[in-house]
Amino acid sequence: MQIKIASEEEIKYCYKIMHQIREDLSEDDFLYKIAQQIKNGYKVAYVIHNNQVICVAGFSISQKLTRGKHLYIDDFVT
Repeated sequence: MQIKIASEEEIKYCYKIMHQIREDLSEDDFLYKIAQQIKNGYKVAYVIHNNQVICVAGFSISQKLTRGKHLYIDDFVT
């Protein structure tokens, strides 16, 4: 089992799993929207088991006056 932070090239491997909770997004829309979010610090982590993506999480690390530094998980699918 491997946990990786997806590069822009690897994002496409995450679509099938993420589509389970974002059924309204086509693969092209998904790739476009993720690319836009990456520009603002969004990241996608994924888990590979037996050469297959089995888990995907979209997240960002931010800092706020009220919370300090924190991790915000946007999407999480297993």
